[in-house]
Amino acid sequence: WGLQEPLLREKQAALNAFLKRLEAERDLKYSDQFIEFLMEDSPQDATELEPRETAVGILLQVQAQMDATVGASKTFEVTHAAKGPDEVIVWEFRTKKADVGFAVLFDGAEVHAFQRVNSHERTVQGSFRTPEAGEVTLRWDNSYSRLTSKKLLYKWDAKTPAEAEAAGQAEATARGRLRMRRELKERLRPTTVASHKVAAVDMVQEANALRAKAEEEANGLKAEKRVLQANIKMLSERVVELEA
Repeated sequence: WGLQEPLLREKQAALNAFLKRLEAERDLKYSDQFIEFLMEDSPQDATELEPRETAVGILLQVQAQMDATVGASKTFEVTHAAKGPDEVIVWEFRTKKADVGFAVLFDGAEVHAFQRVNSHERTVQGSFRTPEAGEVTLRWDNSYSRLTSKKLLYKWDAKTPAEAEAAGQAEATARGRLRMRRELKERLRPTTVASHKVAAVDMVQEANALRAKAEEEANGLKAEKRVLQANIKMLSERVVELEA
């Protein structure tokens, strides 16, 4: 699904330029909201996209979800008659409580070998591009489980190469946003958090200086008050002497 190499290089260069501009923003580094953004943990900190953001997820977003039960020691299959080469078969599925086996066949031969997948823990997605006209089979295999049936939720569809390429570009854009967020945090978190701490220290020092100045002024006023009181006393004594 990837974009062509020149376009990837162009996007990376634009991303680096954007990050450098952000690094130069002093006010941004002192922003409480930005500090919170850097320090918080969220699903977007993950290194992988959400299933709906991948090329397969985009291609299947309007497709209705179907369900089936893969019985104990049984298999469940979906088949598609491809009319020619370059049909792109896409699928995604998950199971309710346990893993299930999965394989893709083309004209009876495995093109995606059987594998037990932990589809109860994550959504499984994939694709296959037909080399020619033929029958594509998606097979969910529970033959290894003699007692437990599996509840299956799945989507699948056949798409054109143009549709697949457009979805691939959309996925690349989403990955670029994810990478930008991750790189932004990695590049700015140390200096930004440090700057925030420096700003806090500066504020404390400034507050201490203001308090010291206020105390100094208060002490000065006390001294002036004592001098004034002494002068008043002297004047009072002088008045008494004159009256005598």
